[in-house]
Amino acid sequence: MRLIKNALSKIKEMLEKAKSIEVPGFIEWILFGLIAVFIFTCFIYWDIFVTTTHTVNYIESIFHGKILDLYKANYNFIVDGSVSSVSYDIPIYFLFIIWDLPLWIAKHFFNVNIMTNFFCMLWMKGILILFLYLSSRVIKNICEEIGIKKSNIKWAILIFVSSPIVFSSLFILSQYDIITIYFMLLGILAYTRKDENKFLFWFAVAIPMKLFALFVFIPLLLLEEKRVLNIITKFLTSLSLLVGFRLVATMMPYYSESTSGFHNYMTDKLLNSSVLKINSGYASLFIVAYVIICVFCYMKQLKSKDDFNKYAIYIPFVVFSAFFTFVNFHPYWIIYLTPFFTLILFKNGKYFKVNMLIDIAFNIASLFTITNNYTACFGAKQVDGMLISKIFGAQNLNRVKYESLSNVYAAFQLKKYLPAFYGVFLAALICMVIINLPKFNDKNQKIEIERSAVILRMLIIMPFALLLIYCYFS
Repeated sequence: MRLIKNALSKIKEMLEKAKSIEVPGFIEWILFGLIAVFIFTCFIYWDIFVTTTHTVNYIESIFHGKILDLYKANYNFIVDGSVSSVSYDIPIYFLFIIWDLPLWIAKHFFNVNIMTNFFCMLWMKGILILFLYLSSRVIKNICEEIGIKKSNIKWAILIFVSSPIVFSSLFILSQYDIITIYFMLLGILAYTRKDENKFLFWFAVAIPMKLFALFVFIPLLLLEEKRVLNIITKFLTSLSLLVGFRLVATMMPYYSESTSGFHNYMTDKLLNSSVLKINSGYASLFIVAYVIICVFCYMKQLKSKDDFNKYAIYIPFVVFSAFFTFVNFHPYWIIYLTPFFTLILFKNGKYFKVNMLIDIAFNIASLFTITNNYTACFGAKQVDGMLISKIFGAQNLNRVKYESLSNVYAAFQLKKYLPAFYGVFLAALICMVIINLPKFNDKNQKIEIERSAVILRMLIIMPFALLLIYCYFS
């Protein structure tokens, strides 16, 4: 009887903890784990096959003494029927080489087809989980540094890792932007600690991973530093690794042929997605917004450490909000908003509930629009070779009725609502930028977390994931 009584007591205690809003309970973590495992094992995107193939080819070249052949070994290489070349800068391949070495061993010594082996495919994606975990640890440290309540930090970590955009960008699309985010967050942690050397170092590492980090670095530098000579010196320091590795890359065969098209494509996206006609030319609206942000940061005089902390997380959010407003972005880039929104959410307790509701609307609008626009990213092919196809049988992709979610939306006449979803997307960004302006923040405001809202937000990804499976078996 005593054992039964103790067991019932333990169950009662666990249920009470689950009801508590002080920290996330086992219900939230179990739900997150189930969704994460389901999406991680059931979907994959072509890009990760390309990058893994390039890395394995480069490892092969290294073992043959051709250390400069990163670009040559992969120039116009055929991956899954499509021509591809290396487009990233050198530094990120240091990480890929370490992570993908077991795949090279499996292929080289055991003749494993790493592009079709289920466990090899999971290993490819594993690096994303590692850097998501590392990023969540840095977010924890930033939260502590900027004065977020200890119990709320656990909620912040959960809200970050369980974001529908994180599920989409990492678990479905298998993209590496989380690596840049990790190093960028390390730079921001150093920034909030007023550790200038580490701030410069971590951004110098982040920038060659993907240049998005540079968009954040410049306004943060101007927010703190007002002396022109020092600004120039620190700016050049932040570019040191990028410039150094690109100088090395110029000595590597086929570097220019491999990257010039990609660089031109990205520059065109940045400058010509949204323009305003002026006299005989056009002005990039993102550049207009970005310059205004930089001027604001340079003119802004911060009066306290708390103000400094608020702007340290607010400015990156504003930069990326402007980017996603004016630039024709890829669907996985939007993950750059998530860490900064998470930090703002808990720093601005006064509007926590409103922010959560806006974020839910934003996630729904974002996912609907990007899944419609990027047919190659969200379709039956993302299911092929993964767990669902292993359990229920592989399908002939040439015979499916719906190749993509866009086809499903068209069949059910949902595309006519796209302007409304774009409107919600834009309105949500504008609202979050306005209501989270640091002068509206109230650091003493008590945060009341509604667990139902957190769970609802977590579940947003599921209809889209299930529709992908529906496409595969259609």
